[in-house]
Amino acid sequence: MLLVKHAVIFLSLFAFAFLGACQTTGGGGLSSKPRKTLSEELIPKPDVVKEQMRLGQEASQRQDWAAAIEHFEKAAGVNLMFRTTANDIPPVLLFNIGLANDRNGGREIPAVGYYRAFLALVPQAQNAEAIKQRIPVLLETVRNRIYKLMALFERAVMEFDPDAYQRKRSLVEIAGAKAYVGDIAGALNIAQSLEDHYEQDAYNAIVLAQAKAGDFAGAKKSAGRLTKIETHYESPVVYNHMKARALAKVAEMEAEAGALDDALATVNQVVDLLGPVTDDGSAAGDAAKGYIVIIDKLIENEKFAQARSLIPRLRHATDLRKDDPYFYYDDIVHAHMKLGEIDEARKVAYSVPYKKGSDRRTTALKRLAYGYASFGMTKEAREVLDDIDYEEGKFVRDRIEEVEEAKRALSAAKTAKEKAAAQKELRYNLVRPIGPYRFRDSAEVVRLEHYTISEIESDEWISFGRVSGIHSGIVGDSNKFLQDLQQNRSEYAITSASRSMTKAFEVLDNYKKLDMDQRARRQRLGLPVGS
Repeated sequence: MLLVKHAVIFLSLFAFAFLGACQTTGGGGLSSKPRKTLSEELIPKPDVVKEQMRLGQEASQRQDWAAAIEHFEKAAGVNLMFRTTANDIPPVLLFNIGLANDRNGGREIPAVGYYRAFLALVPQAQNAEAIKQRIPVLLETVRNRIYKLMALFERAVMEFDPDAYQRKRSLVEIAGAKAYVGDIAGALNIAQSLEDHYEQDAYNAIVLAQAKAGDFAGAKKSAGRLTKIETHYESPVVYNHMKARALAKVAEMEAEAGALDDALATVNQVVDLLGPVTDDGSAAGDAAKGYIVIIDKLIENEKFAQARSLIPRLRHATDLRKDDPYFYYDDIVHAHMKLGEIDEARKVAYSVPYKKGSDRRTTALKRLAYGYASFGMTKEAREVLDDIDYEEGKFVRDRIEEVEEAKRALSAAKTAKEKAAAQKELRYNLVRPIGPYRFRDSAEVVRLEHYTISEIESDEWISFGRVSGIHSGIVGDSNKFLQDLQQNRSEYAITSASRSMTKAFEVLDNYKKLDMDQRARRQRLGLPVGS
């Protein structure tokens, strides 16, 4: 962990002061265990940290919060694309980034992310309670501002010519945003005011928005308004293409939320809508993705027989793709491998025919080879690689070498300590198929061998705050977004703004989901759950 001689920290929630050294207390903060960092090159050097901290402190003193954010992020390294670990970032820096975002105004979401990252490492900080009280205020500020922006968008859109394309497209987006926040009546009013395919597009947006918000029953009810019947590829069979696609997306989101029985019923309904149709890949592909997510979730929940029974349905759905029937065969290979059905996985991979200009066979074989390597079966992995282009197999060869190096280290280990370390590294490099090859701990357990739970949670909140901060639009800086919109009332600006509304609501919901996931993980591991 980098220690900064002169670091900026708070005396009260909204004041900067100097701290002689960065310290953490309580909550399993930073452990003394060896670290596995993504790249040592990505960690800012101590002299860089010191200089950026000084510049950040000077910027904060003159209340240039944008500059303070920039300098503190450079000191922490969180603005680097591949810097993802918090274990070498002084907690004081996380607080400073959060506070600078807070004071800047309009950057409430990044502020919340970094505040939570700080609290994860220093739960007993002097002003922890003040920060906890500030976070819901910031979230409510964002939500209220988005509601105001939504009203502004709608008024601005109505100023355009009734026949303008951008007006109609923007109304479709606004209908989805209203549905996302539960204003179904308002969303339906907008949809019913539109004509032709725009009305159906609006209903589709409503369905997807309700599903994203977790209202699956409402989403499926709204899907009943999708009534357009289409013919594809001059087929004599007609079907409700848009409804099939919408329901497939709903099924996928149901599965992600853990409602597996409902998801299965919904995706089966999609296949029934398709009937004997071999379509252009869209609806059938969405159905296949729904099955893929359901199968993965079933395996996670150790419902192996049910997962296995869905593979033929997944294969049927992907076979319906007239344009590219082998598109999802690599996922079928992956499902078999996770179930320990290695021979079946091999049969599926090699059943994909070679076709000039298509990489479907290569993709399936790479998935097979990677699975072999991850199971420790490096000889079999190399044999599969012999059947594909050398350059295409580079990533898998790197994986093979990692596993073989870990195996060599274990063989060469002499002391009990060396063997324990080598075994840990081997487990870190291997994955666990579900069938007869149970030779690895869960990913969660392996990760906890390298990081404390506090560090993992802090990393997750850094990602939440950082991703929110680098995206333009409402989520990144809502005040600036509003100012830009007021100055630029073009059709393009309005359309972009309406799309950003739903994104902003999704970010707020992602906050709740991450908080719930962390609480559930602590309960699962028998750890205290914070307030």
